[in-house]
Parts: sequence; structure tokens; C-alpha cells
Amino acid sequence: MKTEYKRLKGRHNFRQLLLLATLSSTPIIIDDISADETWPGLHNNEISLLRLFQTVSYDCLVQINETGTKLKYKPGIIMGCTQHHPHAVCLALYCLFPGAPHPSWFVCQEAPRHHPQRDHK
Repeated sequence: MKTEYKRLKGRHNFRQLLLLATLSSTPIIIDDISADETWPGLHNNEISLLRLFQTVSYDCLVQINETGTKLKYKPGIIMGCTQHHPHAVCLALYCLFPGAPHPSWFVCQEAPRHHPQRDHK
């Protein structure tokens, strides 16, 4: 089955567009992302947000052209923080997903801590 992408232009409301595309499972293509600016294309913080969505989603597709002025995004299934992420990342995701009941919804896992008193017998 061929995937149909919704076409958009520019970077206006980028974060919100990405969030809505993810929550509605709508694949999008964004063209002309700051194409006429001195520094065209996606900014580092926007790329980081895309990588975060990839990390917490299963089967998410992100393709960015060389200049960063075109993005192809196919949302995946949101799985949560299955890797060891700092709690702050999970709280940031909670802010991005207003429908989440609590940050624990993202199944954050902390790295195991060494407790000398508990381990010593």
C-alpha cells in the first residue's frame, strides 16, 4: 500500500505540525523550510526534536535533504522511553503530549544504581 503524504511549506509552527502529525498518524512532507533565509533549512533544535520522536516511536521515518530545506516524516507508534533516558526527557515528552495522564506513561527507566549498604551482607 502506497503511503500518501500531506504536503506543507515553510517552518511556521514546526513543533506543533510535528506533534499533530504524530498524534494523528499523518505522514507529512514539508518543503521550503527557511529556503530564503541566510541559514536555510532545519535548525539543530528541530533536528533534535525529530530524533527524539524517532527514539520514542517504533517504525518512524525521518528523511531530511542535504540542505535541510525538505523533510519527509512518517510517524510511528509511540512506545515511550524504552532506552535509558534522563527523567527530564520524559517530562519534556509529557509537555509535548497533552493527552498523557502522567509522565510515567512514557515508561522511563533509570540506569541501575549501586547501593553499597544493600549490596553488602
